[in-house]
Amino acid sequence: MKLFLCVIILSIRFFAFAANDKIVSIKNGQKVFLNNCTACHGTNGDGNGPAAAAISGVKPRDFTTGVFKYGRSEAEVFNTITKGVPGTAMPPWNFLSISDRKSVIKYILTLKK
Repeated sequence: MKLFLCVIILSIRFFAFAANDKIVSIKNGQKVFLNNCTACHGTNGDGNGPAAAAISGVKPRDFTTGVFKYGRSEAEVFNTITKGVPGTAMPPWNFLSISDRKSVIKYILTLKK
């Protein structure tokens, strides 16, 4: 009986992880980006969204260059999205789920031309 319960528990955990991996995707990241980031970063990620002109000081990042202020690794970009950038118009996006933040990073990293 114990073996049977262990198999069931491990199966549930495996499928939960597999489902989570499907949530973290470029397609989901594009959706998150279009819903939350385009006002400043633009629909193409070039930093020319409609709100960008009104931002004084540091302008929104142009993701098409592939240059990131605090590093280009997924962990570094995750940290920037989660904490925001103090002294700029980039707020913390920590209210987005972890999978949505990871997905948007995967999408952003595809924008480099």
